[in-house]
Amino acid sequence: MTAKEIQKLVDNYPAKYEDGLTDAEIKDITSKIPNINMDKVYNALCGNTCMMIDNNMINYHHDVALAITCGVQNRDINAEEWD
Repeated sequence: MTAKEIQKLVDNYPAKYEDGLTDAEIKDITSKIPNINMDKVYNALCGNTCMMIDNNMINYHHDVALAITCGVQNRDINAEEWD
């Protein structure tokens, strides 16, 4: 799965909030991707900019797609990618 395919998957996900995805939604997406390294996904999400809506932490689409890409590629986020 390429980074573009992952971005499309995340962008087209029927998220509850327009601004991003909840943890449950991220888990739903990643549960459909075989051989994803969830430690790499969560490491990439750690410390990123997010927001709270209705007591839910919302991660922006771009950050979710990047984190999933890290998990699929079994790698850490690099300094140029981190915001």
